[in-house]
Amino acid sequence: MRALATYRDGEKARSTAFRITTLRWFDLHEFRPYYATANISNSECSNESIAGNAYVGWFGYGPRTTAWESRHTPGRHCTAFRGVAGVIDRSDDGSSAEFKIVADEMTVVYQSPVLTPGSAYPFQVSLARPYRIAIQARMTSVALASPAIGAPQLLCDYATGASPS
Repeated sequence: MRALATYRDGEKARSTAFRITTLRWFDLHEFRPYYATANISNSECSNESIAGNAYVGWFGYGPRTTAWESRHTPGRHCTAFRGVAGVIDRSDDGSSAEFKIVADEMTVVYQSPVLTPGSAYPFQVSLARPYRIAIQARMTSVALASPAIGAPQLLCDYATGASPS
């Protein structure tokens, strides 16, 4: 991009070329997972409550499931991840779960506290433009817990009009 200026005497000046990077928040569901365990819901239609507030987001389900994972490829375009960690309100009393967000299959960029019904933990973490990210959740109790990330989003620099999928 270049800037063009016209002076009062009619003379014109043009700047040297420069690049503008525009970042915007993308919902996680726009990044289709290339791998996911069973019983994960991550779509614009998934709606559950965490600590009394309704969210669209990433949710783990299943009476026999104790661990969930989905992997996504943002392709070195994203610099942050945010959401609200918790367990859905329909989780059993006395249940608990936890999350990790892993960048490029090695670096843990977020580790949640132990999540219990009625608690919500908003978080935002910086990312070093990973090629891939994984969301990993597991139950930490015998009672049934459904881990959740409400409103999960990635801050990315895709070109205007471009979609990450």
